[in-house]
Amino acid sequence: MSLRTTRVNELLRAEISDLILRKVKDPRVGEGLITITEVRVSPDLHHATVFVSHLGTDEAREHALTALQHAAPFLHRELVHRLKMRAIPNLTFIRPGDPNEAIA
Repeated sequence: MSLRTTRVNELLRAEISDLILRKVKDPRVGEGLITITEVRVSPDLHHATVFVSHLGTDEAREHALTALQHAAPFLHRELVHRLKMRAIPNLTFIRPGDPNEAIA
């Protein structure tokens, strides 16, 4: 992984965490403690896999993950306004260790 990719991963992780905390109003997201553990961007910076840890019941975890995936276009628009990057990646939210893990 290049230094640029590592910097973009950390920048996206911090900004997405802040946006979820301050801007996402979906009540399903507030049903437990959500942490963005890692972000992995593809080499072309067009796709990003966001790993989400959630403390709560299994049902609340699934609801929160669905809500975050539903909020992905909103988060993308907000990142366009916040970051000075040529291309903002499309976001996919998954749990760490998910067998259906999308590879960015």
